[in-house]
Amino acid sequence: MNGMKTSTNFADLTDSDFLIQKDFKMTFFALIMSVVTQLNQGQLPHISGNFRFRKGLIISHSGFTLTEVLVSTMVISMILITLVSSVWMSSQVWQRGQQESMLMNQVRTIHEMVLRDLNNAILVASPAYQANSSYLIYDLPVASPSPNAVSGTGTFLLFLDSTTNTLRRNWINTTLPAAASAALLSRFQFLIARDVATFVLYRPTTYTVQVTIGVQSTFQSTGASMTLDSTDTYLLPGVQ
Repeated sequence: MNGMKTSTNFADLTDSDFLIQKDFKMTFFALIMSVVTQLNQGQLPHISGNFRFRKGLIISHSGFTLTEVLVSTMVISMILITLVSSVWMSSQVWQRGQQESMLMNQVRTIHEMVLRDLNNAILVASPAYQANSSYLIYDLPVASPSPNAVSGTGTFLLFLDSTTNTLRRNWINTTLPAAASAALLSRFQFLIARDVATFVLYRPTTYTVQVTIGVQSTFQSTGASMTLDSTDTYLLPGVQ
């Protein structure tokens, strides 16, 4: 009960009772000493692993086995390889898209230039009717600048320079005086495009010309080449 103290009178105990209490005390004392010893060694009987106490904190000293380190390294390596491969593939897809877009713009620019010249052409000498050709020869109306303007015609050659893979337009003949044609030379003779792989023409009818243009580009990272071909058919409205 509360407020009461109890005591044991060893004189009233039998030898058997005394031995039982003695054994219990020794067993309990041995248990306490075992726990204290384990605490001093940084171990707790109910916690697996190695621990030690510092200012009320339990700090683990458990390490990784060699197998765990190797497995962890392999898993991390596989993850890194997957990430690097994904980034590389995405970069290649993006670069390929950029290259295709650039090639399409280049082909479109060349076709627009050829279309502009053929729309103004008054004569197409090559290719001949129902014949193939690797160059285009045509006549355009030309005029020298003011104040002494002189009108006439100029014969132009549109061809692929295979040594440099460039598409060029040369002025090969004119009805203008020499002085006037010299002044217009830089205006009408120029480089049209670079990295041109193919330039093929076919004239299916008298008033149409089929033009096939192929441009190429090289990936800087891999060195692989990409070629884009495009074929258009143009009318010759000014040809008589």
